[in-house]
Amino acid sequence: MTDTAPYIFDGHNDLLSRMWRAGGRAATAEMAGGGTGAIDLPKARAGGFGGGFFAVYVSSRAGMDLDALYELMRQPSYDIALPDPIDCEDALPIVLGQMAILFALEREGHLRVCR
Repeated sequence: MTDTAPYIFDGHNDLLSRMWRAGGRAATAEMAGGGTGAIDLPKARAGGFGGGFFAVYVSSRAGMDLDALYELMRQPSYDIALPDPIDCEDALPIVLGQMAILFALEREGHLRVCR
């Protein structure tokens, strides 16, 4: 990356939910050293990552047959009912866990959170 190249701003990435599923804050080492996902620190630096929105995602499809769902979405037309709302007490630990990962990445010097 040269000093004259533009920085890349990622409008949506799923790093936090991927890291949460991979073990939570312990997974920050994978992000720092390179990993198998679309974003890690070496890839971000090499690609000119300047910032982005880190999604905090709680799946509403728990317990569903996702392969069958994805197959339905491959059809030319489909109508899939929305899932039931997620109870706050179920979602909150996941949200807090993903936010803990984000702030751990900041504490370790991998990124800065804009407040």
